[in-house]
Amino acid sequence: MNNKKREQVSLSNLTVGMTVELHGTLSTVSKGDLKYDSFMGCSFRGASYPREVTVITFPTINGGHKDER
Repeated sequence: MNNKKREQVSLSNLTVGMTVELHGTLSTVSKGDLKYDSFMGCSFRGASYPREVTVITFPTINGGHKDER
């Protein structure tokens, strides 16, 4: 797909419903994927490293206008 927009974000900025690219595959962040521990900090699917994850957004056409979210 050529219409993907990639952005590196910190684990602490991930929210439920975001689409992320992990090991070359796309997946959606669910509530069970995100954890916070006072010692280790934020973790995604049990891993607190790497600290940044690639978030994928898909521009959509809305009423004939390109909407870049």
